[in-house]
Amino acid sequence: MAAGVRHRYRVWFSKTGPLRFISHHDLMRVFQRAVRRAGIPVRFSQGFNPRPRISYLAPLPVYHEGLRELLVIDLQEPLPPSQLQTQLAAQLPPGLEIVGVEEIPANKRTRVSHFLYALHLPSPAQIDLSRASLDDLLIQRERKDGTAQSIRVGDYLRDISFQPDTIRIKLEVTEGRTIRPEELLRALNIFPHGTPEYPRIVRDAVEVED
Repeated sequence: MAAGVRHRYRVWFSKTGPLRFISHHDLMRVFQRAVRRAGIPVRFSQGFNPRPRISYLAPLPVYHEGLRELLVIDLQEPLPPSQLQTQLAAQLPPGLEIVGVEEIPANKRTRVSHFLYALHLPSPAQIDLSRASLDDLLIQRERKDGTAQSIRVGDYLRDISFQPDTIRIKLEVTEGRTIRPEELLRALNIFPHGTPEYPRIVRDAVEVED
């Protein structure tokens, strides 16, 4: 188990193509194997079951693609960001690409602030809503105890633009919570339950607090 000074890095990566079908847990295992095979001196947690200190701050749902996803990794020894990127990239399968690495202070926490999405629709949609009407839309969500919960879109939606077959949105993350793109599409009656054609959802970026 590692001791001493730790060295912390943000690793930005993309997940595209067929890898959109793998789960978050499968993705974690892919990165853990890649780190091990690359010989990267990752730190481990303490206790009876030590685990590599690799944090995935914004799990990407199955079927979603991501162009600038984020993980944070702690190392036992410092590595130049370019070397870490090269070593890790060489062990990743097609569909996973490292798009950037930055070293941050070891005591600096990384908090996700916003998600940027592009929602590519199977067919053009006509949307004629004022921003006020859009903000007041309610999303219905079921809690774990089975009770209903109503969530106001405007509490999380910070920007939106419409094209005939694409909707671009910016969602704020507040205390670790936000709304899901599918929920917004259903509130707009674009993607109701039972729709046979699934929209292509791409997370363009994960933004973090400075």
